[in-house]
Amino acid sequence: LGALELRQGGAAAGADDFNSLVVGMAARSPQNFAEHMWRGFFYILLWGRAVHLQPFMLKELRRRLPDGTFLVGPWVRPRADCLLEMERKAAEEARRRRAEDARWTAWNEAEATRREAVGRLGPEAKAIREAAKVIRQDLLRHMRSWRGGGY
Repeated sequence: LGALELRQGGAAAGADDFNSLVVGMAARSPQNFAEHMWRGFFYILLWGRAVHLQPFMLKELRRRLPDGTFLVGPWVRPRADCLLEMERKAAEEARRRRAEDARWTAWNEAEATRREAVGRLGPEAKAIREAAKVIRQDLLRHMRSWRGGGY
């Protein structure tokens, strides 16, 4: 279905072009291939539609603008730029998910440690609460906004 839409929209020249797109996306993101692939197909589909509609847009702009207006464009970025934008968005989403997962893991670990302090008094409870504020280094590297390993 995706190949047919891309072919009809002018975004893929044929089966070989479609297969090279799929292989390229799979090589860049083997863990999240399905999500990466659909995002890429959407970007490429929009690019194909933009290329198809470009002459009609130019004609409509010329019709609406006053005579004698100098018009440059409209122009469409190359298909490779759309693929690079898709990769940038996928990397940004992966960073966001890693940071979000790290925050939840750190929160859950801290809550489990804090629960150990229930019913304890004095320095022993204080030491447990202080230990709950320290975030493991493997989680901290995904949480760039948290400086110093504690909160």
